[in-house]
Amino acid sequence: MMSSFRYMLGCWLLAQCFFASAATEEGKVDFLLEKLQSSSSFKVRLKAAIMLGRLADGRAVEPLCQALLDENYIVRAAAARALSNLGYPKAGPAVAPLFELAAAERESFVQKEIDAALTSLIGEESLEVYLQAAGNLEPKIRRLALKMLTTIEDNRARQALVRALGDEDDLVNQEAERCVLAIPADRIDALLIDALDNPKAPRTQLAAIQMVKKRRLDTLLEDLSALLARDDVLPDVKMEARQAIAKMKAGLDIDRVIRGAFSENKEEQSRAINILGIHAGSKAVDALIRLLADRNEFVRRRAVDALYEAEDPKAVPVLEKMLNTEKNPQAQQSIRRTLKRLQSREPN
Repeated sequence: MMSSFRYMLGCWLLAQCFFASAATEEGKVDFLLEKLQSSSSFKVRLKAAIMLGRLADGRAVEPLCQALLDENYIVRAAAARALSNLGYPKAGPAVAPLFELAAAERESFVQKEIDAALTSLIGEESLEVYLQAAGNLEPKIRRLALKMLTTIEDNRARQALVRALGDEDDLVNQEAERCVLAIPADRIDALLIDALDNPKAPRTQLAAIQMVKKRRLDTLLEDLSALLARDDVLPDVKMEARQAIAKMKAGLDIDRVIRGAFSENKEEQSRAINILGIHAGSKAVDALIRLLADRNEFVRRRAVDALYEAEDPKAVPVLEKMLNTEKNPQAQQSIRRTLKRLQSREPN
């Protein structure tokens, strides 16, 4: 009871001194800054921090950043709240110090105020600091940065969220997935395409494939199939892409894919042949069998490999006939490999 009374008395005395000695707005700020920086009483420093947050004076930003290192956790929390109250862009320079405090802070009460401050201070001028924090060595900071980046409509922020899907830390992965799932479907396609098209970040590629599968983004099926024909994509990524396409094959326009398989555009044709092998439906297999008669040796070999994926024994007679006429040793090897698999699927 006595402690509470003394606190209230201290606040009242500070307020009286404040209004008695600081007739102008500038004088009020100077008075509070002096108390924040020099008072030996944490209660006085606390009250000074709170009041500085209400005066909307940019001169308070740097001293409040210094107060983030105060020995008393209540003062640190008050400084974070005051910076939040000063808002963006005035307190934008406080973002880096707030992230530094977040890395070391153990008091949940202070961390809550840090979160609130960082949420209110993100904007065009401070965004770069948040993006850097998303790549911080400390997983705790990466997770915090992702939470903040979710709150802003900016393509760079969203790209950072998608990149974080491949983070090595499981908790960062989970936070990134939660954030990416919050992105509207009509805006996520381009971001995931960029992630899929980045062989230097295979973990991100894998995470993007899983996201495509989870959100059933049929519009990206062709982008997944493009991974299968690339030499710079790791086998694990190709396997994940193949499984995703198989899982989502009901969303394929198979007639359109078949037309692509007979296209003059070699890239489109290659992509379509891969999809036909994964689809493995009757129409897909019939189209692949017709491709075995293509004039282009490369197309014939791709069709053989796709039939290996499809595992439909009805292609066996055509492949056996093809083996008798094929002169290329590598092509013969591919045919034998496919025949062996398909023959093992034939009914006894």
